[in-house]
Amino acid sequence: GAVRFEVSMAIEQVVACNCSICSKRGALHAAAAAEDFTLLSGADALADYQFNTKRIHHGQFDRCVGRAAG
Repeated sequence: GAVRFEVSMAIEQVVACNCSICSKRGALHAAAAAEDFTLLSGADALADYQFNTKRIHHGQFDRCVGRAAG
């Protein structure tokens, strides 16, 4: 509950990421447009996570990023 958000969108398509973290967790991703996303609380608990080519920024809960890296 440290990070709370709302997303208003129909989930029509999900993507299975092939990175080691998502593969291990069985995570599926759905992208929301910025105008459909509202961060309600916890901005201070988010961390920027990048992997491989470091071209894409992923906002993740900082404790999750720490667990994934360690």
